[in-house]
Amino acid sequence: MLKLAMNQGVLFSASTAQFLELSSTYGLKAVELRAPKLKEWLYEVSSRKAKRVLADCGISVIAVNSLDDFSLVPDENLSLLEKETEWIGQMCEMVSCPLVIAPVGRWFDVRIPPEKVRDMSARRLELLNRVLSRYGVSVGVEPISFPEFSIQSIKEADDLCASSGNPANGLIVDYYNLFQGGMQPSDFSCLASPVHLVHINDAEFLPKDKLDVVENRAFPGEGSLDALTWTIEALRSGYDGYFSLEIFSKALWALEPADGMYTAMHKLNRFAEAVEREWNKE
Repeated sequence: MLKLAMNQGVLFSASTAQFLELSSTYGLKAVELRAPKLKEWLYEVSSRKAKRVLADCGISVIAVNSLDDFSLVPDENLSLLEKETEWIGQMCEMVSCPLVIAPVGRWFDVRIPPEKVRDMSARRLELLNRVLSRYGVSVGVEPISFPEFSIQSIKEADDLCASSGNPANGLIVDYYNLFQGGMQPSDFSCLASPVHLVHINDAEFLPKDKLDVVENRAFPGEGSLDALTWTIEALRSGYDGYFSLEIFSKALWALEPADGMYTAMHKLNRFAEAVEREWNKE
């Protein structure tokens, strides 16, 4: 029932070619590719060959991850953001990818008032739209509810996307990224903007203030945030897109890629079966 995908970061030790081959072997039809890894691959193979490999594997690239920290780039450095956006847009075109994930900016030197955050973020989102529209690529804004990030709530990110008036803008809902900030599964039904992609994961059994933005993710169904309920609520809200596994596990990275993929897919499929059982009770 669930449309499953996987973020390349799950299998970070694998090359892009290995990742695609293993994804195909385990029956995945869609993946997210990491921008640096995709760049390495496209420096090795032509875009024509890349598309042929994807076709042979039966896999679509549903997102390139990511345009990090886009929303608070200083005014005088916007040419750098524009060049990076152009580069990622070109790569998306080369692999027929329709979506770029854009996590919000972190606080670096100084915090600024909320109204200025909104204004800066809106103008930078407009820049992303202007560049990426040339490649037929949409933007997925990803709020992150950890203290070091400037847009922490799903409501703020939803307002940013909705106020842009651009239907190509939508949200990336990452369970782990929003759990700490108090987002509830029921919030799925209150969003004005489309959800472009859902990242499924879980949180280790730690106090929220001890969770690290990267280090303490768990496989869905094996942690404290109740990924099953989040997924059921996403389905109830009418979301019919992909649920993409995104965890960053050093233990998984230490395995041989084939062993890492076996472990990840076993856990992902087990979670999907639990969701299907629960959904069939509805």
